[in-house]
Amino acid sequence: MKFLPDRPREASIDLTPLIDMVFILLVFFMLAGTFRATDAFPVTPPSSISRIFGDEREAVVLIRSDGLVGLNGRILEREDLARAVRLILANDASALVQVKADAGTEANVVIAVLEELRDAGAGYIVLLTRGAGPIDGGAPGT
Repeated sequence: MKFLPDRPREASIDLTPLIDMVFILLVFFMLAGTFRATDAFPVTPPSSISRIFGDEREAVVLIRSDGLVGLNGRILEREDLARAVRLILANDASALVQVKADAGTEANVVIAVLEELRDAGAGYIVLLTRGAGPIDGGAPGT
């Protein structure tokens, strides 16, 4: 009788747990991350002691220190800003228009843009600022 020599068995690696972990990580990062439109150009708003916290949505107007304006991630000419805001307000008359001006922007430029937005039909305009921190040493939001 002739016996065949034992062949070494191939080690089988189960990839199921690895695939499960990859999908769990993928779902975690998808849920933990935020999808937000980026600004057309960097703007650093001035500080404020206001305790009102809001989020950016609907119509966000950016004003750079040199007077350049943008709307919802697009750079616009000042003449086109009112027309673009009118289009947004035509779709949603109660749309909140938020203005984020750079801290170095002159006040008269910001006021002129606010007047243009008001003339375009914006009924509710909010000027976005950065929080300066807790007031009187208290916890934020108290």
